[in-house]
Amino acid sequence: MKKRFISQKGLAGTTSWPVDNVKVKADDHFLIFVSFLGRIANHTVAPEVYVVPSKRLGPLVYHSPNGKRHVLQLSRICLEAPCVRAHEQPLKCR
Repeated sequence: MKKRFISQKGLAGTTSWPVDNVKVKADDHFLIFVSFLGRIANHTVAPEVYVVPSKRLGPLVYHSPNGKRHVLQLSRICLEAPCVRAHEQPLKCR
């Protein structure tokens, strides 16, 4: 069985995940992005979960003009990555 490596990033709000510290880019490395859509305190609302192969992360990342901040924006990930809500079938993003 081939090993897979997973990194997870959580987002309480609805805008973007910091990805400044993501250094690994390999065929067997995947990033799991979890968005609570601003409703983290409401335990009846399932978060949105996105799975992105690390090698495909680059084009999705926004680099700030000063070069100090690298983030993955929720709006960009919906266009490029599969969207799956916890305990549900794959969905089309907003």
